[in-house]
Amino acid sequence: MSTSAHTEGMAEIAAGWRSAWQFLIGVGALLVVLGLVAIIYPAAATATINIMVGIFLIIAGVLLFGFAFGAREAGDVVIWIVIGALAVIVGIVFLSAPDIGTVTLTVLLAVWFILSGLAKLAAAFEQRGRTGAGLVAINGVISLILGALIAAELPDSADWAIGLLLGIMFLVDGVVMILLGWTLRRAGMAAAGAPA
Repeated sequence: MSTSAHTEGMAEIAAGWRSAWQFLIGVGALLVVLGLVAIIYPAAATATINIMVGIFLIIAGVLLFGFAFGAREAGDVVIWIVIGALAVIVGIVFLSAPDIGTVTLTVLLAVWFILSGLAKLAAAFEQRGRTGAGLVAINGVISLILGALIAAELPDSADWAIGLLLGIMFLVDGVVMILLGWTLRRAGMAAAGAPA
């Protein structure tokens, strides 16, 4: 490999690292802002999420109706109509009876935090010894703690948990992404031969 080909290859690597770390930091900063807003206004964040889930379910139900009529067999048509109808009904419940929807979402949120915490810990274990694995492990532990807090306070936690804890999770995820972005930036600059 000639020196100029090697230099061009290193320049391409550096450009790839540069765009990757900038993306991580940008998304991380956005998550930090969203997290802070949700922490400051947890009830509003909870209500907004409840409304968004209700609307999403209604849209999904309507799309499933359309999908049902594209199915080839009568049994498939019936199954997709039933699933679409359930999605629309649950979406309407989320919009018309927010307390029911909020408690349901809070239970799902607790399960999600616990499962995502376990997945992050598994990923950190798999990546042990590599840069950033410790941050992922800390993030996993925080997810597990948040999930346990939500579950322990049900059903009272439904009023505040979704907004507040999702805000905390966004904040933590954002900080971790920013730190990983800076780590990636330093690694990319080192690969390119530039001072970190």
